[in-house]
Amino acid sequence: MTTVNTIIVGGGHAGVNLACMLELQQKETDGKDFDYLILERSTSLLSKWRNKRWDHFQLNTPVIFSRLHGQKGCKYDNRDDWLLDRPLQQDIECWDAHINDLKITERSKLSSNVVSVKPLEDGTFETTVKEGNIEGSTKTTVLYRSRNVVVCNGVYDHNIVPSNLSKALPATVKQHVSGGFSLEDLADGNILVVGSR
Repeated sequence: MTTVNTIIVGGGHAGVNLACMLELQQKETDGKDFDYLILERSTSLLSKWRNKRWDHFQLNTPVIFSRLHGQKGCKYDNRDDWLLDRPLQQDIECWDAHINDLKITERSKLSSNVVSVKPLEDGTFETTVKEGNIEGSTKTTVLYRSRNVVVCNGVYDHNIVPSNLSKALPATVKQHVSGGFSLEDLADGNILVVGSR
């Protein structure tokens, strides 16, 4: 079983942005507390931006809302923060430059479908993953142990985390829900919000 401090479920924009934050924190502190692993079921990070959006899509939100944490090193990074209408490919180029600079792909397991997450008696979590080609029949079951699990599976995904997740798992697990939930459902502890939908 592989042990890592934080498991990030999903390598979309929210998951990759969180990885950027942890990577930069780790560089600043040289601390193991910021060690992480992204588990992404497709064959690339940010895959929905690359191949599941509209053809010739123009981003119409300000640049500042699309930048990854600490993003730099791309020829388009000098754009006005509030620029609205721009080709998606420009942002993908900037994201890729930042991801490569931080070596985030090296801390990612692609073609990894998370099957379950369960709390262990010592306060850590066991994440069960089927690794291998999603289309193919060859898959390997791998177990990961972590202190934290952050679910960034995307609101448009069919496999939505149940809204009662907080009742089954302690507050150190941050949840993603597509629908509303009651604050009374959340256990005591800190809450991390990824995304602003």
